[in-house]
Amino acid sequence: MGADSARGISKLLVAAAIVYPVFAAGLLGATGLFAFHLDPANAARGVGSLGTLAALVSPNCSQAMMEPAGRVSEGESACGVTLGSRRLSIDCRSLATLPADIKAISFDSSGNQTQEPATVSAGGCRLQASMQGVESGLRSTALEPKDLVVIADFTPGSSAATVFMDARCAMDACLSLALWNDGTFAIAHYGTGDSKFSNIATGNAALRRGQANRVLLYLHGQTVVAYLNGKRLATTTTSKALSEGLVALTIRNEDSSQAAAFEVQRLYIFQGK
Repeated sequence: MGADSARGISKLLVAAAIVYPVFAAGLLGATGLFAFHLDPANAARGVGSLGTLAALVSPNCSQAMMEPAGRVSEGESACGVTLGSRRLSIDCRSLATLPADIKAISFDSSGNQTQEPATVSAGGCRLQASMQGVESGLRSTALEPKDLVVIADFTPGSSAATVFMDARCAMDACLSLALWNDGTFAIAHYGTGDSKFSNIATGNAALRRGQANRVLLYLHGQTVVAYLNGKRLATTTTSKALSEGLVALTIRNEDSSQAAAFEVQRLYIFQGK
């Protein structure tokens, strides 16, 4: 299987770029850059590549910051990842509505808006995708710095769905971590002039079904580090997405017979150090 996977750009974004070429968060609307993720059928499977920070970032990390519900705060450090100033901190279980600095998004496989945005309940922010190919998620409304740490706690449902954590996403670049429903993952990027995402790390990453999971994505310069429940998935490098951009957490339904639903308990964004 190839390491590249097809990607398109929504008509909404193309039109917006013609009218207003300077990228801004408001241009993404409900569809945005997150409507065209990696195709799991074409994603390369294999061991994630290691970058220059491999010796500094532990392959497994038992510290609380890496586990679901573990404490996170400015200045906290675990296994080579240090949290800088806080950009976003959401505990979905205590919300009545989504705050202004986060937006619910949902769309089908063609990038068309659907009416399945995240809802807030006592269990968290519920992401639901009723049909195969439909995505539902949360994204930042502000451009986040290029050096950052994104942390999310969520509980997957029983149906097949892929989880995406995206960062540094702008009109001409994006970096995406995909946790496939078959127990594998891919980190991929694209940049100016590219028509496809290219995988820069792949491997195994089994989610805890029906239980809370914590995924952490650390970006510093060209370095990309990903953890799932204290296990380092990969340390790799990107030459593509190197500037500020939007952050998003979405799910995509991969099941043709039933809806997919996840509960997101917490979502954090910190400046990376």
